[in-house]
Amino acid sequence: MSILTGIEPERVWYFFGEISKIPRCSGNEGNVRNYIINFAQTRKLDYRVDRAGNVCVTKRPFPGYEERPGIALQAHMDMVCEKNSDVNHDFKKDPIKLKIVGDDVRADGTTLGADNGIGMAAMLALLEDRKLEHGKVECLFTVEEETGLKGAMELGNDMITAEYMINLDSEEAGTIYIGCAGGIESKITINREFETLKNNDNWNCYSISITGLKGGHSGGDIGEERANALKLMGRLLYNLRKTGSIRLISLKGGNKHNAIPRESFAVIAFSESDGVINQTIEDFKETVNKEFKDSEDEIKVSIDEVERNEKVLSYAVTEKIINMMVATPHGVVRRSNLFDNMVERSTNFAAINVDFNKIVFHMSHRSAIESGLEDIMNVHSALADLVEGGITFSNRYPAWYPDTSSKLLKLSTMAFRDVYGKDPNVKVIHAGLEAAIIKDKYKDMDIISIGPTIENPHSPMESVNIKTVKLFWDSLLKILQILE
Repeated sequence: MSILTGIEPERVWYFFGEISKIPRCSGNEGNVRNYIINFAQTRKLDYRVDRAGNVCVTKRPFPGYEERPGIALQAHMDMVCEKNSDVNHDFKKDPIKLKIVGDDVRADGTTLGADNGIGMAAMLALLEDRKLEHGKVECLFTVEEETGLKGAMELGNDMITAEYMINLDSEEAGTIYIGCAGGIESKITINREFETLKNNDNWNCYSISITGLKGGHSGGDIGEERANALKLMGRLLYNLRKTGSIRLISLKGGNKHNAIPRESFAVIAFSESDGVINQTIEDFKETVNKEFKDSEDEIKVSIDEVERNEKVLSYAVTEKIINMMVATPHGVVRRSNLFDNMVERSTNFAAINVDFNKIVFHMSHRSAIESGLEDIMNVHSALADLVEGGITFSNRYPAWYPDTSSKLLKLSTMAFRDVYGKDPNVKVIHAGLEAAIIKDKYKDMDIISIGPTIENPHSPMESVNIKTVKLFWDSLLKILQILE
């Protein structure tokens, strides 16, 4: 028996449990797509698949509702696959291990996939139930949202026909989102150059790790002012450089462009005594834990001496990398009072990778206005020039500008008032939503976004609040019932 058995709404949780058994990292949606197609075929529902791999399943109107306007529901099939470094989990074949912690459903050391598995599960439950009273519903399941919004970008022009759409990918119960930020990714590359340590030099080699950070979604959580493991590593290396000579041997951290880095690791050669480096690290650990005590539980900083490595990155390259890590912006760039002091623009210092003969710095940038995005791009282009690096930009997507006169917003406000007993919060979200791209393709479509409360998405701390899934489901059904 599933740990989700008996939780309401029962069929939503049933389908979430089934989805959680299917590996579905971005780009690996084949099996979950087959599950949806088999679901539609078994229940004799019309469906279509476009060249990108998106699936749209159509449910005919309830008798007597044929003249009601059609509506599309939309969620993405893929999930961010992140795990703690000490967790043994293969995202290509292993099911997500679910557990209930207090009032929440969580995974065991990995991301949960409630983003956007709960949205998918709600659509499957709705498609299955023949007793629900509503007009024609088109349920659109998209691919590769988490790695560049590919499914929405390549959505076939004939996939949906509805004049209204509800995106089911927001993460705050009792809130209706009517707009979102646009964004772009950037990569700055620095060429690697090596030198050899001399045998008679007073060099020792050390492995340094920074772990235990919360991380989170680089859009929705960026305003929480959490620590970034790469920025902390840059600060630590900068401090060590003040006390002795340093050379980098290896460096890594971060994984996904849309996740705030939780861990970072470096191997260095250092010319001073163990006492100097150990004291510097202890002082640093104490400092950053005091500094981030309002947003992090415990930042862990550890060091181990390792076997001496003669081949190191050159002095010039080490300097560039450390300076780059310290100077690269991360976090909120500007807030706006348009919607309750919302984050208007931000940048996420997302990852550092070694690619052939280059060090690659990966960033993602968001802004509610195009000029703000251009400003951030200029800042990073200038930064690349300062370190004599190259820069590329990719995966740009548009902002979704709010329409406060939306008919769907007015009807949804009525539905929320009935379910929640109060008016909804109406917001613009800083994360990028597929709704923005779909709105750009279907310009006359009236769109909102809703969801249950999901905390710490894109991290192994991801959780979905059980009570709010019921509220989310009830409000969705109420909107469909009163839409006319």
